[in-house]
Formats: sequence, C-alpha cells, structure tokens
Amino acid sequence: MFGWLQAFVEPFVESLGGVFYHDTAMYIIPPTTEPIYATYVPEPRTKVLVIGVTFGTPREYDPSAGTFGPEVESMNIGFWHATRGKMDWHWDPLVKSILMTNPYPQLIWCDASKPYELLIVNDTSTTVAIDVTFWVIRFPKRTWCPVLGRYCDPEELWNKYMNGIVEFFVKQARE
Repeated sequence: MFGWLQAFVEPFVESLGGVFYHDTAMYIIPPTTEPIYATYVPEPRTKVLVIGVTFGTPREYDPSAGTFGPEVESMNIGFWHATRGKMDWHWDPLVKSILMTNPYPQLIWCDASKPYELLIVNDTSTTVAIDVTFWVIRFPKRTWCPVLGRYCDPEELWNKYMNGIVEFFVKQARE
C-alpha cells in the first residue's frame, strides 16, 4: 500500500469487510488513430476503491498466429486517464521509464454503473498486447454502518471517514 495512507485505510477496510484484490486483463490493441477504451467493471454486487493501476510491458502481437513478439518501445503507444473528475487527463506513453514508476496511485470509486476507464492509443504500424492490472479494495455494494445506524454505500462512509481525518489534523495544527 502507499505508506502513510495505510494507517488510515486498513482500519476502514477491516471494519467494513473489504478485501484487497487485483484484476488483470490483457488488451490487444490494433494500430489505430482512435483511442480504445479499456474499461474496468467490478462485479455487480460490489463497489471498489481503485488504489492503483499497473501495466505490463507492451509486446508485438500477431493476431493471425496468436504469438507474441519483442517489446515495443514507442512514444506513440500509451494511455489517457479517462475517468473524468477523478484525475487530471494526461498522456502517459508506455515506455520503460513510465512503466518503471508503477503503480499509478489513485483513490477512485467505481461500480457496474460507474466503471473505471482508460483510453489506450496505439499510433504505430503493429498490433500490441499489454496487461493492465487494476488494484482495488472490494466492498459489498451496501454495508452496515454503525456510525450512521443504517446500511450505506461504502463510498459515502469513506468520504465521511476521510473528512473526519482531515478535520482532526487541521484541528491539531491549530492547537
């Protein structure tokens, strides 16, 4: 996990029965000037907090033979973060220097009605295969919230929890 955040996240996760999990998908990206959506959709009965995304090494892929070739190093293969309102849109080329800085730490909630999206671009002349792993904390879609005395959405409870932590530190700084 991400050091300082671990002290705040683990008690929250444990109290709501959350599970640290990862989902990996291989994307086959043909040469295209149009971005391809790489969408992560959690199971329908769950809600997840995406805490990071990691990428494998892009490799040439021959769709007719189903074989993988050498690593592709090009500034013309990469992705745009596409979950609006959650992270600044920016371009990350899938070259070694970028891949070595993984994971991309994030705290983005998603579920079946609100999937997580990346836009993958392959502006080269070859088909490319790459693994994308979404690191998440999986929660039940509705969970008992003793503080509120009712069932609630874990995202709602997370927002209250994190706001309480911020208020606590602001109060400590003023004293």
